[in-house]
Amino acid sequence: MNEAYLQTLVREAVGEVLDQRARIDQETHADHHAWIQAKIEAEKERAEAWRDIRRTALGWAVTAVLGAALAWFAGAFGWKVGGGQ
Repeated sequence: MNEAYLQTLVREAVGEVLDQRARIDQETHADHHAWIQAKIEAEKERAEAWRDIRRTALGWAVTAVLGAALAWFAGAFGWKVGGGQ
């Protein structure tokens, strides 16, 4: 018997004993961990999406404020803006 085979046997034996003593078996436990990891990843993606939305909204807000300020200055000082003569 090689070491890898012995490790597999021990892992399976320990797993069976734990399955007998536990409220849930190893497979269900692993499924729970996978579900929790998926939830964590989904939350990270959601947070990143909101961060992008806030960044985009802030960019548009800055653009709008600068545009309004420029339009006000143009009107206040009689600047011609646009394609007129």
